[in-house]
Amino acid sequence: MAYKAFTLGETLEASEVNDYLMEQTVMVFADSSARSTALAAVLAEGMVSYLTGTDSLEYYNGSSWVAVATAASVSAISDRNAVVRLYMEVM
Repeated sequence: MAYKAFTLGETLEASEVNDYLMEQTVMVFADSSARSTALAAVLAEGMVSYLTGTDSLEYYNGSSWVAVATAASVSAISDRNAVVRLYMEVM
């Protein structure tokens, strides 16, 4: 699916909203229950969601939600400073 640069004042067709906006986004939910309720009727392989309650990034593989798995480690180097290392682990 291609990407599109919209121009000011352009009218969007329903198919453009579905293809360019809804299918190319990371949806944000409080938790998996909220996600399940919101997406029950429209669940499709390739959807991506972020759960704020657990700071989880997940994608739908056609049968279940799978963690993309981000991780962070924090190591204090003094009482006022900390080093934070963020990395991504592919599950």
